[in-house]
Amino acid sequence: MIKQCMNRQRMAGSDKTERTGIRQASERGASAIEYVMIIAVIVLAVVIAFNTTNLGPWITETFQELTGELEGGGGG
Repeated sequence: MIKQCMNRQRMAGSDKTERTGIRQASERGASAIEYVMIIAVIVLAVVIAFNTTNLGPWITETFQELTGELEGGGGG
């Protein structure tokens, strides 16, 4: 009788552990989705900023100037 009672307690404990594990896994999944959504919003904001302003061509020109100076020696 005592063994049966102890087995029931073990089984109930393992059931709680399994449910807790599932809940923790789903919470981790929710956190990952939230991070992906945040990154997507940031990327969208950067793309809009590049397209609505002349930031894209300005950065391209700046890097081309720097590359030209590095290739030419640029020293005085």
